Amino acid sequence: MVFQYVDWVFNGKDILFLSRTAYDDGVGGAHNNHDANFLTFHKIKKFRKIK
Repeated sequence: MVFQYVDWVFNGKDILFLSRTAYDDGVGGAHNNHDANFLTFHKIKKFRKIK
């Protein structure tokens, strides 16, 4: 799995971000790590408390 070209926003105590993601999808996946086949959403809750 490869994450690339991340864009994020601070949302209160959390960080929300989208990433182009290259991942094996069971039907061939991404041609290579640069040719992403998914756009994935992620949330890091209370990121300032992570140690």
